[in-house]
Amino acid sequence: MRHALSGGPGKRNGALTREEGRDLKRAEAELGFCGLYVIGPRSGWPITFGVAKQASDAWHAIKRGHWDLHQIHAFAWTPGKPAAERVKRAMAERLADKRQFENPEWYDVTAAEAIDCMEKIARSARVELFDEVERQRRLERQTRAGTERKIAAFEHPRRQLPPPIPRLVKG
Repeated sequence: MRHALSGGPGKRNGALTREEGRDLKRAEAELGFCGLYVIGPRSGWPITFGVAKQASDAWHAIKRGHWDLHQIHAFAWTPGKPAAERVKRAMAERLADKRQFENPEWYDVTAAEAIDCMEKIARSARVELFDEVERQRRLERQTRAGTERKIAAFEHPRRQLPPPIPRLVKG
C-alpha cells in the first residue's frame, strides 16, 4: 500500500524522500497515535484485545497460541496511548467475568461483542476512535503544517545586520 503522502512527480514507485520520511516520523511522534485491537480466530470466538502503536504490533501481543488461524477483527486508532489504555482497562473490567481461566488474556465473547464493548466504552469515556484513512489525513495535515513552518522560517525577513567592520590594511 502506498503512503498517502507519497507519489507525485519525480518519485520512484511512490517512495518518500529521506526528508519526507523524517517529516512523517516527526509528525507521528507529535501526534502520538495509538491503536486498540481485537484479535481472535476466524470464527470470532474467543478473542483477546489490547493496545499497539501499529497494527503489526498487535500480532506480537499474542504470546500463547490457539488451535485456529487468527485475524485482526478490529483495529481502531486513538489520539494517544493514555486514551487507548483507558479504554482497554475499562474493557477488561467490563468483561472480567468472561475471562478464560486457562489463559486470562483471552475472553469468552465473540469479536462482535468485544467490538461493540470497545465502541460503547470509548463513546462514554469520550475517546475518539478513527480508522487508518483518518489517521493518514491527520498525518498529512501535520506534515503540511511542519513544512509550512519551515518555509515561513526560511522566508522570515532577517533582522538587519550591522555593516561589516572594515579591515585595516597594512601598507
